[in-house]
Amino acid sequence: MTATLIWILVVLAAIGLYLSWTAGRLDRLHARIDAARAALDAQLLRRASVAQELATSQVLDPAASIVLYEAAHAARQAEEEQREVAESDLSQALRAVFADPELTLDLPPNVTAATGMDALTHNVESYLSPAYHPLCDGIALEGARIAAHSLERAVRAPKDIAARSDMMMSSMMGAIAFQKDLGAVHSCAHALGTVNDMHHGLANGIMIDHVMRFNLDAAEKKLAELARVCGAGSTAQSFVDWLTGLKARIGIPAKLGERGVKKEHIAKLVEIAVADTCHQTNPRPVSAADFERIFGAAI
Repeated sequence: MTATLIWILVVLAAIGLYLSWTAGRLDRLHARIDAARAALDAQLLRRASVAQELATSQVLDPAASIVLYEAAHAARQAEEEQREVAESDLSQALRAVFADPELTLDLPPNVTAATGMDALTHNVESYLSPAYHPLCDGIALEGARIAAHSLERAVRAPKDIAARSDMMMSSMMGAIAFQKDLGAVHSCAHALGTVNDMHHGLANGIMIDHVMRFNLDAAEKKLAELARVCGAGSTAQSFVDWLTGLKARIGIPAKLGERGVKKEHIAKLVEIAVADTCHQTNPRPVSAADFERIFGAAI
């Protein structure tokens, strides 16, 4: 009997030692996992820092830095089983864009006008977004001012390198500013690209004054400030009127019908626009009925 108790005590002691040893191994393993995670986070943060440094360069397009920053953020936030995928996506992300205005000198006027309106829309909608980011607000206002100053010149005089350079800067500034997100113009444009295969910049250009008219009461002060910096007057309505005039002067159609959009397209356009996330930061909430009215007025 005594021998049996001794053996039981020995076995229990052995089990205790084994469990203690296993617990120590698990602790060391967890420490290694935590260290690996910290190293990965540090690596991703370094990459994000490099991306942010690219944004201050006079040569590289800050749009590239935004792609890298968002990829790094996604990787850091990913679930454990998705981290490898996220890291792979980051490694394949766009690293840099060389912004050379000379490469745009041969763009035809209609493409210059459409892409220029896209740049202007990025700056305008970023500024109007209710998200709080004073730095981006300043960048967006200056980007809008530059576009207002140079877009017509770039369309009318394609070889004007100063105007082309200005539009390149306006485009880059819009790429930085829309960290604040965009608005309903882009939701409309994304829908038009899907349903009617419309060029994105052209879609923004056609829709911008229609959506800004919808936004008048909700963003009166900011629209008036845009009017001031763009040399369009001093009121929200004067900015909308200036947009309409600018479109006419650079060859952007006033209405969607001029590019083949029909009333029977509206239902699908509304469906896609509502599902698009950009309008969530529009200064005025936009319902399906609102989108229906906006598209209807624009046709």
